[in-house]
Amino acid sequence: MRWLLPAVRVDAAHPATTAWLRRRFGAATLVLSPHFDDAAYSVAGVMRALAQAGTAVRMLTLFGRSAYAPNRPELDVDGVVALRLAEDAAAARLIHPQLATAWRDIPDVALRRGLAVEAVVSKAPLDAESQTLTDTLAREIESSLGKDETVVAPLGMGWHIDHRIAAGIGARLARGGRTVHFYEDLPYAGFTRSSRLWLAQAWRLRVVGLPLRAADIVVPDLAGLKQQVFGCYASQASDAFWRGISQQIRRRAGAERLWIGRLPVQG
Repeated sequence: MRWLLPAVRVDAAHPATTAWLRRRFGAATLVLSPHFDDAAYSVAGVMRALAQAGTAVRMLTLFGRSAYAPNRPELDVDGVVALRLAEDAAAARLIHPQLATAWRDIPDVALRRGLAVEAVVSKAPLDAESQTLTDTLAREIESSLGKDETVVAPLGMGWHIDHRIAAGIGARLARGGRTVHFYEDLPYAGFTRSSRLWLAQAWRLRVVGLPLRAADIVVPDLAGLKQQVFGCYASQASDAFWRGISQQIRRRAGAERLWIGRLPVQG
């Protein structure tokens, strides 16, 4: 179980890191984001480091149709989508000018099922609808990827149903031979008490069921970058969310945690 090994620590500012990143992420990388803010909250630093190393990075939001904008309650669904698209574009420009964004017009789980916000988190096995959605999106995404394009997916920490679907997509792509790495979902990982964080991660890693190795990517002034990115998502921003994000930056000593998947066999 490679995920039991201590995390490799990689300094994104070190000249030798470019080669390390290029070997593991290749010339192109697709980052899956369940909703418009998730990947930016979680791996803004990694996406910047990859783009600076010359990797073409795309950030794909899977469940872009949403009514969730707690700081803009007057907006209808179309208004929320338009605002969140603009927020995501601003965050992407801040992370790196070459960071590309795309989104799928699929309702989030609250809209799909008419759920209250507190009901979108569940540790129960994914139901048939969610499994079908996972399989369908995995096939569609695989067909859209370049030959050697790497995928970065959320681990599904926090047990949000949409995050678990995104993690399942990553796992299916990996089992099909694609190189897939997983990231620590923020702010959810930061909400977990330090004494339980390892157990929570281990549970999700066992669910994903892949041979992964932890790596902490140290990014210069990560807290400053994350605070700027966080400010782009004003419709979502809350003190609690920032506490979760900043807590994890401190725990990781200025790094973002990834679980690195197997690399393809070089022919």
